[in-house]
Amino acid sequence: MSIIVHLIFIMLCFVSCQSLKSVGGKTSGMNNTKTDHSVSVKKIWIRETFMKDFSRPSILQSIKPVLTSDELLIQGNKVDGISAYTLNQGKKKWSFSVKGGLAGNVLVSNNLVFFGGSDGILYSLNVRTGAIVWKRHIGITSLSAPVAYKNYLYLASPDKLYCLNIKTGDNVWTYSTQLKSKEFTVEGVASPLIGNSLIYFKASDDSLVALNFKGRLKWKKSLARSDSRFTSASSNPVIGKVCLYVASLESGLYCLNKKTGKTIWKTALGSHGNILLSGSLVFYSSHNGKVVALDQKSGKEIWSHKVPEPIATSVVSYKDILIYGEYSGVLRFISKDTGKELGSFSFGSGMSAPPVVSEGKSELYFISNIGWLYKLRLI
Repeated sequence: MSIIVHLIFIMLCFVSCQSLKSVGGKTSGMNNTKTDHSVSVKKIWIRETFMKDFSRPSILQSIKPVLTSDELLIQGNKVDGISAYTLNQGKKKWSFSVKGGLAGNVLVSNNLVFFGGSDGILYSLNVRTGAIVWKRHIGITSLSAPVAYKNYLYLASPDKLYCLNIKTGDNVWTYSTQLKSKEFTVEGVASPLIGNSLIYFKASDDSLVALNFKGRLKWKKSLARSDSRFTSASSNPVIGKVCLYVASLESGLYCLNKKTGKTIWKTALGSHGNILLSGSLVFYSSHNGKVVALDQKSGKEIWSHKVPEPIATSVVSYKDILIYGEYSGVLRFISKDTGKELGSFSFGSGMSAPPVVSEGKSELYFISNIGWLYKLRLI
């Protein structure tokens, strides 16, 4: 039977050597080339989101923050539930308790908050008050962030895709895939992707499934190698102008025909994180400790950046900068053009969830592994 593990345990020796440092941070910046500029940040506020007696650092905070149009930040955790904070001052507006915390990431859509709980219940809450709109027991404790499309809500488990009525939570249909057994499957489930009149669903055996809107199979493609040690459903597929991009944990990043799933090109370096498309390039954090930039059409490597510590979060974009966090406790800023480091922010306790950027306000939000929520201003 498969054992569900977090990617952090792949680097168990590395993690066990890290100590939890005091909350705080230092910033640094350096000039590189004429086209690159140094980056620094200013701390605006820090908030503690876990209960004070929380003492289980092995449960990592992999739920990323979500910003809303109501100037709120929604932050769930894998400990005790979900809360809303004001963006301006970080004051808690409401909190909703879930036994065992959340089962995956959060969707905010049309003034509603959707998420699965570790109690096996799918919740819909009012974004302004945290009051329950509806809840449905689905019995699944590992789920993707839901995706809203028209009158439906789509969400994935490691081996199933669910289509629900968005207003009531009632099940419309469920697609189940036959997984190929692997000894280790990395924790995390990718959100479904909707495009080209198809729904793309990545299962935890590193297979990609394309369905129509009635839940009927159009095609299925295996991404993992036969000798893969680990598989994963955690990397979200993404559609570009050229193709459908999807990452296998170990066997590489694929550029696939959007309609048929046929491979156009692939790389040798896989990923546990999400893929970022920007301009003519595709960026991702590889499984062997690099941030890589590729040409979208050819898959040719443009540059690679060696992550100082082995494991990086997914990269996010801010103007001409890429931002990622490390499990060691450093937030790093690198050039989109060259991959050179432009600055860093050290906070000590490490991070698993990618940061979130409000580009118009030059603000950045992230959550550390021990539950400290940060707001930074990019300078």
